Amino acid sequence: MNKVLLCTLTVLLLCMAVHAQQQVIAPAGNYDANSSGSISWTLGEPVTETFLGSASTLTQGFQQTFKTVSPVNEINSLEFKITALPNPASDRVILTVENPERLQYRLYDLNGRLLRTAQLETTITGIDLTGLSPSVYFLKIIKINTEVKTFKLIKQ
Repeated sequence: MNKVLLCTLTVLLLCMAVHAQQQVIAPAGNYDANSSGSISWTLGEPVTETFLGSASTLTQGFQQTFKTVSPVNEINSLEFKITALPNPASDRVILTVENPERLQYRLYDLNGRLLRTAQLETTITGIDLTGLSPSVYFLKIIKINTEVKTFKLIKQ
């Protein structure tokens, strides 16, 4: 009888483990969605860290971010490609431009303050973010006083 009870209890516990959902214990959090999209947040998540490998990225934690390049503004007749990666970034963004002739970048904070500006001399330019606070920044690419492209950068 004890063996039957033990087997039944084991099967019951296994079934419960299979149907368990991932949960996080936090002091606050919420989720909301409408026809335009969704948003979720968690306050006080104890472990969030990102590890970058040569071919993959591992992000710990319940809330996962999307790593995307977010062009805010771009001229439709642009004849060359411009990229800014990685985004989000922690210490440096690499700006790649096929034709850097007569181009410069300008980095702005959320209040519109100009933080950095420089001429693009080569096709690959590193932009140092180590002295900046985690926030959202705008990276504008300018050609002869005309805005060519704007990226929304997230500094972690």
